[in-house]
Amino acid sequence: MPGQAGIAYQATSAPALSGRIDVIFGPMFAGKSSELLKRVKALEVQQATILTIPVFSLSWHSHTLVF
Repeated sequence: MPGQAGIAYQATSAPALSGRIDVIFGPMFAGKSSELLKRVKALEVQQATILTIPVFSLSWHSHTLVF
């Protein structure tokens, strides 16, 4: 590829991975958490592999994270 000097590309026989990213957004008290829980429970029933990523940068919250 032009402009990509030093990067080698190699074809493999590994199966292609597929997936999707779902973003649930909306104003406060719009049911985002309920929708997320509904989707996670449905995927658990299907025995699907899922990854949830928590958001730590909330604009209305303190800048100090407490663990």
